[in-house]
Amino acid sequence: MNQARLAQQLGVTTQQLQKYEKGINRVSVATLYEMATLFGANVQDFLAGVGLQLGHAGAQTPDAPHESSKTSAHTGEARALLEAFERIGDAQLRKQIVSLVATLARQ
Repeated sequence: MNQARLAQQLGVTTQQLQKYEKGINRVSVATLYEMATLFGANVQDFLAGVGLQLGHAGAQTPDAPHESSKTSAHTGEARALLEAFERIGDAQLRKQIVSLVATLARQ
């Protein structure tokens, strides 16, 4: 698959895709999920070996230990949510769900 086709499949421009490649722009979770789906991979496959875990308030810390049982509970909830999300076959519905969750998170 070439860049133009991948960009079209993701609903972004080729310039945006190149910015993802160069690390100029961050890839959203929804886009990462779409990439994984297009390549027949799991999102976790893209993150293997990164060595980062989310700390409190979403801050990334290298190999951070779990600071509380609340963090562990959130990890389990996130995993369950991701597993359910991966079973949704409709790409437009997945995008709407991501949008809804982002809106709820801002409240």
